Amino acid sequence: MNRFIGYIQVACFCLLLCASCVRDGIDEDCNSYVRFVYDYNLEYVDLFHKQATKMNLYVFDENGVYVTELKEESGAFAPDYLMPLPESFRGKKFIVVAWSGLYDQSYDKELLTPGVSTLQDMEVRVNNLKTRNGEGTVDRELHPLWHGKHTEIKPLYNNDITTVSLMKNTNTFRIVMQMLDDASIDVNDYDFRIISPNGRYNHGNELQNDEETEKVEYTVYHTENDDETGAIAELNTLRLMTVKDNRLVITHKSTGKSILDIPLNKYLNALRLEQYSGLSLQEYLDRSDKYGIVLFFKGMDSEGNYISVDMQINGWLIREQNVEDI
Repeated sequence: MNRFIGYIQVACFCLLLCASCVRDGIDEDCNSYVRFVYDYNLEYVDLFHKQATKMNLYVFDENGVYVTELKEESGAFAPDYLMPLPESFRGKKFIVVAWSGLYDQSYDKELLTPGVSTLQDMEVRVNNLKTRNGEGTVDRELHPLWHGKHTEIKPLYNNDITTVSLMKNTNTFRIVMQMLDDASIDVNDYDFRIISPNGRYNHGNELQNDEETEKVEYTVYHTENDDETGAIAELNTLRLMTVKDNRLVITHKSTGKSILDIPLNKYLNALRLEQYSGLSLQEYLDRSDKYGIVLFFKGMDSEGNYISVDMQINGWLIREQNVEDI
Protein backbone atom coordinates (compact mmCIF):
# COMPACT_ATOMS: atom_id res chain seq x y z
CA MET A 1 0.00 0.00 0.00
CA ASN A 2 2.80 2.42 0.94
CA ARG A 3 4.53 1.67 -2.36
CA PHE A 4 1.29 2.42 -4.22
CA ILE A 5 0.90 5.74 -2.39
CA GLY A 6 4.47 6.55 -3.23
CA TYR A 7 3.84 5.95 -6.90
CA ILE A 8 0.88 8.33 -6.77
CA GLN A 9 2.94 11.02 -5.06
CA VAL A 10 5.69 10.73 -7.65
CA ALA A 11 3.18 10.87 -10.49
CA CYS A 12 1.52 13.96 -9.03
CA PHE A 13 4.87 15.67 -8.62
CA CYS A 14 5.76 14.93 -12.23
CA LEU A 15 2.45 16.33 -13.41
CA LEU A 16 2.96 19.51 -11.41
CA LEU A 17 6.48 19.86 -12.74
CA CYS A 18 5.34 19.38 -16.32
CA ALA A 19 2.48 21.81 -15.83
CA SER A 20 4.77 24.51 -14.47
CA CYS A 21 5.51 27.23 -17.01
CA VAL A 22 7.67 29.54 -14.95
CA ARG A 23 11.31 29.17 -13.96
CA ASP A 24 13.39 32.06 -12.68
CA GLY A 25 10.58 34.41 -13.69
CA ILE A 26 10.69 33.35 -17.33
CA ASP A 27 7.87 31.51 -19.07
CA GLU A 28 9.07 28.33 -20.77
CA ASP A 29 7.28 25.93 -23.08
CA CYS A 30 3.95 27.59 -22.44
CA ASN A 31 1.51 29.29 -24.69
CA SER A 32 -1.90 30.90 -24.89
CA TYR A 33 -4.56 29.21 -26.98
CA VAL A 34 -7.94 29.73 -28.55
CA ARG A 35 -10.43 26.88 -28.51
CA PHE A 36 -13.43 26.80 -30.85
CA VAL A 37 -16.75 25.30 -29.81
CA TYR A 38 -19.84 24.72 -31.93
CA ASP A 39 -22.55 23.56 -29.54
CA TYR A 40 -25.06 26.22 -30.57
CA ASN A 41 -27.17 23.60 -32.32
CA LEU A 42 -30.31 21.60 -31.58
CA GLU A 43 -28.24 18.70 -30.21
CA TYR A 44 -26.45 20.97 -27.69
CA VAL A 45 -23.26 19.04 -28.46
CA ASP A 46 -19.91 20.40 -29.64
CA LEU A 47 -19.68 19.43 -33.32
CA PHE A 48 -16.79 21.68 -34.33
CA HIS A 49 -14.24 18.94 -34.91
CA LYS A 50 -16.81 16.80 -36.74
CA GLN A 51 -17.95 19.44 -39.23
CA ALA A 52 -15.44 22.28 -39.57
CA THR A 53 -12.39 22.04 -41.86
CA LYS A 54 -10.96 25.57 -41.91
CA MET A 55 -10.52 28.47 -39.51
CA ASN A 56 -9.73 32.13 -40.14
CA LEU A 57 -9.21 34.10 -36.93
CA TYR A 58 -9.06 37.88 -37.41
CA VAL A 59 -7.29 39.71 -34.59
CA PHE A 60 -7.94 43.35 -33.65
CA ASP A 61 -6.44 45.38 -30.84
CA GLU A 62 -8.59 46.56 -27.95
CA ASN A 63 -9.50 49.69 -29.94
CA GLY A 64 -10.75 47.63 -32.89
CA VAL A 65 -7.78 48.23 -35.20
CA TYR A 66 -6.81 45.23 -37.34
CA VAL A 67 -3.61 43.43 -36.28
CA THR A 68 -3.34 40.13 -38.17
CA GLU A 69 -5.05 36.97 -39.36
CA LEU A 70 -4.35 33.48 -37.99
CA LYS A 71 -5.27 30.57 -40.26
CA GLU A 72 -5.71 26.84 -39.95
CA GLU A 73 -6.82 24.61 -42.81
CA SER A 74 -6.39 21.07 -41.61
CA GLY A 75 -9.19 19.36 -43.51
CA ALA A 76 -10.36 17.92 -40.19
CA PHE A 77 -9.79 19.24 -36.69
CA ALA A 78 -8.82 17.00 -33.79
CA PRO A 79 -11.30 16.97 -30.87
CA ASP A 80 -8.69 18.68 -28.68
CA TYR A 81 -7.56 21.23 -31.28
CA LEU A 82 -6.19 24.51 -29.90
CA MET A 83 -4.94 27.45 -31.95
CA PRO A 84 -1.74 28.91 -30.41
CA LEU A 85 -1.36 32.68 -30.18
CA PRO A 86 1.91 34.38 -31.20
CA GLU A 87 4.38 35.42 -28.50
CA SER A 88 4.07 39.00 -29.75
CA PHE A 89 0.58 39.16 -28.21
CA ARG A 90 2.03 39.07 -24.68
CA GLY A 91 0.78 41.80 -22.35
CA LYS A 92 -1.88 43.08 -24.75
CA LYS A 93 -5.64 42.82 -25.10
CA PHE A 94 -7.35 41.78 -28.31
CA ILE A 95 -10.72 41.34 -29.98
CA VAL A 96 -11.01 38.29 -32.24
CA VAL A 97 -13.52 37.44 -34.96
CA ALA A 98 -13.65 33.84 -36.16
CA TRP A 99 -14.94 32.65 -39.52
CA SER A 100 -14.81 28.91 -40.17
CA GLY A 101 -15.45 27.61 -43.69
CA LEU A 102 -14.46 30.82 -45.44
CA TYR A 103 -13.62 29.18 -48.79
CA ASP A 104 -13.11 31.35 -51.87
CA GLN A 105 -15.45 29.15 -53.91
CA SER A 106 -18.38 30.30 -51.75
CA TYR A 107 -17.49 33.59 -50.09
CA ASP A 108 -15.68 36.88 -50.57
CA LYS A 109 -14.17 38.91 -47.75
CA GLU A 110 -13.00 42.48 -47.42
CA LEU A 111 -9.22 42.88 -47.61
CA LEU A 112 -7.95 44.24 -44.28
CA THR A 113 -4.75 46.25 -43.78
CA PRO A 114 -2.87 45.92 -40.45
CA GLY A 115 -2.81 49.17 -38.50
CA VAL A 116 -5.31 50.79 -40.85
CA SER A 117 -8.48 48.71 -41.14
CA THR A 118 -10.92 48.44 -38.25
CA LEU A 119 -13.72 46.14 -37.12
CA GLN A 120 -16.17 48.25 -39.10
CA ASP A 121 -14.30 47.40 -42.30
CA MET A 122 -14.83 43.66 -41.92
CA GLU A 123 -17.37 42.16 -44.30
CA VAL A 124 -18.02 38.60 -45.43
CA ARG A 125 -20.38 38.01 -48.34
CA VAL A 126 -21.60 35.18 -50.49
CA ASN A 127 -20.16 35.03 -54.01
CA ASN A 128 -22.34 36.26 -56.89
CA LEU A 129 -23.92 38.99 -54.83
CA LYS A 130 -23.94 41.00 -58.01
CA THR A 131 -24.40 44.60 -56.96
CA ARG A 132 -25.88 46.58 -54.15
CA ASN A 133 -28.81 47.42 -56.41
CA GLY A 134 -29.57 44.01 -57.82
CA GLU A 135 -30.27 40.41 -56.90
CA GLY A 136 -27.50 37.84 -56.81
CA THR A 137 -28.19 34.20 -57.59
CA VAL A 138 -26.59 31.31 -55.72
CA ASP A 139 -27.05 28.06 -57.65
CA ARG A 140 -24.45 25.89 -55.92
CA GLU A 141 -23.93 24.18 -52.59
CA LEU A 142 -22.23 26.56 -50.21
CA HIS A 143 -19.42 25.53 -47.89
CA PRO A 144 -20.71 25.36 -44.31
CA LEU A 145 -19.93 28.65 -42.60
CA TRP A 146 -19.58 29.52 -38.90
CA HIS A 147 -19.05 32.81 -37.08
CA GLY A 148 -17.75 33.61 -33.62
CA LYS A 149 -16.49 36.63 -31.73
CA HIS A 150 -14.70 37.26 -28.43
CA THR A 151 -14.41 40.87 -27.30
CA GLU A 152 -11.49 40.52 -24.87
CA ILE A 153 -8.55 38.14 -25.06
CA LYS A 154 -5.51 38.80 -22.87
CA PRO A 155 -2.90 36.06 -23.40
CA LEU A 156 -1.10 35.07 -20.19
CA TYR A 157 1.14 32.38 -21.70
CA ASN A 158 0.58 29.91 -18.88
CA ASN A 159 -1.32 27.47 -21.09
CA ASP A 160 -4.45 29.58 -20.69
CA ILE A 161 -7.30 28.87 -23.08
CA THR A 162 -9.92 31.29 -24.40
CA THR A 163 -13.07 29.71 -25.82
CA VAL A 164 -14.77 31.20 -28.87
CA SER A 165 -18.33 29.95 -29.39
CA LEU A 166 -19.49 29.55 -32.98
CA MET A 167 -22.82 29.92 -34.74
CA LYS A 168 -23.56 28.16 -38.02
CA ASN A 169 -24.68 30.50 -40.79
CA THR A 170 -25.63 27.97 -43.48
CA ASN A 171 -28.90 26.07 -43.83
CA THR A 172 -29.87 23.19 -46.12
CA PHE A 173 -33.39 22.60 -47.45
CA ARG A 174 -34.58 19.36 -49.06
CA ILE A 175 -37.92 19.81 -50.81
CA VAL A 176 -40.05 16.88 -51.97
CA MET A 177 -43.13 17.32 -54.18
CA GLN A 178 -45.71 14.52 -54.39
CA MET A 179 -49.05 14.14 -56.14
CA LEU A 180 -51.85 12.70 -53.99
CA ASP A 181 -53.76 11.41 -57.01
CA ASP A 182 -50.81 9.27 -58.24
CA ALA A 183 -50.17 11.59 -61.18
CA SER A 184 -46.58 11.92 -62.31
CA ILE A 185 -44.50 14.94 -61.43
CA ASP A 186 -41.17 16.07 -62.92
CA VAL A 187 -38.77 18.19 -60.89
CA ASN A 188 -37.43 19.73 -64.10
CA ASP A 189 -40.78 21.42 -64.68
CA TYR A 190 -40.33 23.66 -61.65
CA ASP A 191 -38.13 26.48 -60.44
CA PHE A 192 -37.28 26.50 -56.72
CA ARG A 193 -36.02 29.60 -54.92
CA ILE A 194 -35.40 30.85 -51.41
CA ILE A 195 -35.29 34.64 -51.51
CA SER A 196 -33.65 36.50 -48.65
CA PRO A 197 -31.68 39.73 -48.08
CA ASN A 198 -28.92 37.83 -46.25
CA GLY A 199 -25.80 37.89 -48.40
CA ARG A 200 -23.49 40.22 -46.41
CA TYR A 201 -22.31 40.14 -42.78
CA ASN A 202 -20.25 42.40 -40.53
CA HIS A 203 -17.87 41.51 -37.68
CA GLY A 204 -20.80 40.79 -35.36
CA ASN A 205 -22.57 38.45 -37.83
CA GLU A 206 -25.21 41.09 -38.45
CA LEU A 207 -26.80 41.46 -41.88
CA GLN A 208 -25.60 44.34 -44.02
CA ASN A 209 -28.06 43.89 -46.88
CA ASP A 210 -30.71 46.41 -47.74
CA GLU A 211 -33.96 44.45 -47.70
CA GLU A 212 -35.36 46.21 -50.75
CA THR A 213 -32.33 46.29 -53.05
CA GLU A 214 -30.08 43.39 -52.05
CA LYS A 215 -32.11 40.21 -52.06
CA VAL A 216 -30.30 36.98 -52.82
CA GLU A 217 -31.97 34.17 -54.73
CA TYR A 218 -30.83 30.72 -53.65
CA THR A 219 -31.70 28.15 -56.31
CA VAL A 220 -31.26 24.38 -56.49
CA TYR A 221 -27.86 22.68 -56.61
CA HIS A 222 -29.33 19.16 -56.75
CA THR A 223 -32.51 17.71 -58.26
CA GLU A 224 -33.81 14.23 -58.90
CA ASN A 225 -36.97 12.34 -59.76
CA ASP A 226 -37.79 9.30 -57.65
CA ASP A 227 -40.61 6.96 -58.65
CA GLU A 228 -41.64 6.41 -55.04
CA THR A 229 -40.70 9.68 -53.36
CA GLY A 230 -41.52 12.21 -56.07
CA ALA A 231 -39.72 15.32 -57.30
CA ILE A 232 -36.76 16.24 -55.09
CA ALA A 233 -34.81 19.50 -54.92
CA GLU A 234 -32.06 20.66 -52.58
CA LEU A 235 -30.99 24.23 -52.02
CA ASN A 236 -29.29 26.20 -49.28
CA THR A 237 -29.29 29.65 -47.76
CA LEU A 238 -27.30 31.71 -45.32
CA ARG A 239 -28.55 32.90 -41.93
CA LEU A 240 -32.31 33.36 -41.65
CA MET A 241 -33.28 36.40 -39.58
CA THR A 242 -36.72 36.89 -38.07
CA VAL A 243 -36.64 40.62 -38.83
CA LYS A 244 -36.26 39.92 -42.55
CA ASP A 245 -38.70 38.61 -45.14
CA ASN A 246 -37.45 35.16 -46.20
CA ARG A 247 -39.60 33.46 -48.82
CA LEU A 248 -39.84 30.04 -50.44
CA VAL A 249 -41.10 30.33 -54.01
CA ILE A 250 -41.87 27.48 -56.43
CA THR A 251 -42.80 28.39 -60.00
CA HIS A 252 -43.97 26.30 -62.94
CA LYS A 253 -41.37 26.95 -65.65
CA SER A 254 -43.56 26.65 -68.73
CA THR A 255 -46.36 28.91 -67.49
CA GLY A 256 -44.40 31.17 -65.15
CA LYS A 257 -47.15 30.71 -62.56
CA SER A 258 -46.21 30.58 -58.90
CA ILE A 259 -47.57 27.43 -57.28
CA LEU A 260 -46.12 28.29 -53.88
CA ASP A 261 -44.96 31.59 -52.38
CA ILE A 262 -44.79 31.53 -48.58
CA PRO A 263 -43.14 33.45 -45.73
CA LEU A 264 -40.56 30.91 -44.65
CA ASN A 265 -40.11 32.14 -41.07
CA LYS A 266 -43.80 31.74 -40.32
CA TYR A 267 -43.97 28.11 -41.40
CA LEU A 268 -40.67 27.05 -39.87
CA ASN A 269 -41.92 28.49 -36.60
CA ALA A 270 -45.30 26.78 -36.83
CA LEU A 271 -43.78 23.34 -37.24
CA ARG A 272 -40.94 23.27 -34.73
CA LEU A 273 -41.04 20.56 -32.10
CA GLU A 274 -42.54 21.23 -28.68
CA GLN A 275 -39.16 20.63 -27.02
CA TYR A 276 -37.89 23.78 -28.73
CA SER A 277 -40.91 25.94 -27.88
CA GLY A 278 -38.95 27.67 -25.11
CA LEU A 279 -36.46 29.07 -27.61
CA SER A 280 -37.02 32.37 -29.32
CA LEU A 281 -37.65 31.95 -33.03
CA GLN A 282 -34.28 33.56 -33.83
CA GLU A 283 -32.40 31.15 -31.58
CA TYR A 284 -34.30 28.22 -33.07
CA LEU A 285 -33.40 29.30 -36.61
CA ASP A 286 -29.76 29.84 -35.61
CA ARG A 287 -29.46 26.44 -33.93
CA SER A 288 -31.19 24.52 -36.74
CA ASP A 289 -29.38 23.95 -40.03
CA LYS A 290 -31.39 21.28 -41.87
CA TYR A 291 -35.01 21.33 -42.99
CA GLY A 292 -37.07 18.77 -44.87
CA ILE A 293 -40.19 20.07 -46.62
CA VAL A 294 -42.73 17.75 -48.27
CA LEU A 295 -45.47 19.22 -50.44
CA PHE A 296 -48.50 17.09 -51.30
CA PHE A 297 -50.42 18.42 -54.30
CA LYS A 298 -53.91 17.32 -55.25
CA GLY A 299 -55.70 17.84 -58.54
CA MET A 300 -55.70 20.65 -61.07
CA ASP A 301 -58.35 23.08 -62.21
CA SER A 302 -59.19 23.81 -65.85
CA GLU A 303 -56.36 26.33 -66.10
CA GLY A 304 -53.68 23.92 -64.87
CA ASN A 305 -53.47 25.27 -61.32
CA TYR A 306 -53.14 22.88 -58.38
CA ILE A 307 -56.29 22.88 -56.29
CA SER A 308 -54.79 22.26 -52.86
CA VAL A 309 -51.59 21.44 -51.07
CA ASP A 310 -50.53 19.92 -47.77
CA MET A 311 -47.21 20.98 -46.33
CA GLN A 312 -44.97 18.93 -44.05
CA ILE A 313 -41.79 20.37 -42.50
CA ASN A 314 -39.35 18.14 -40.62
CA GLY A 315 -42.04 15.48 -40.33
CA TRP A 316 -44.92 17.68 -39.14
CA LEU A 317 -48.03 18.33 -41.24
CA ILE A 318 -49.24 21.90 -41.06
CA ARG A 319 -52.70 21.84 -42.71
CA GLU A 320 -54.48 21.42 -46.03
CA GLN A 321 -55.44 24.62 -47.77
CA ASN A 322 -55.84 26.25 -51.11
CA VAL A 323 -52.53 27.15 -52.71
CA GLU A 324 -53.73 30.71 -53.22
CA ASP A 325 -54.28 31.12 -49.45
CA ILE A 326 -50.75 30.16 -48.39
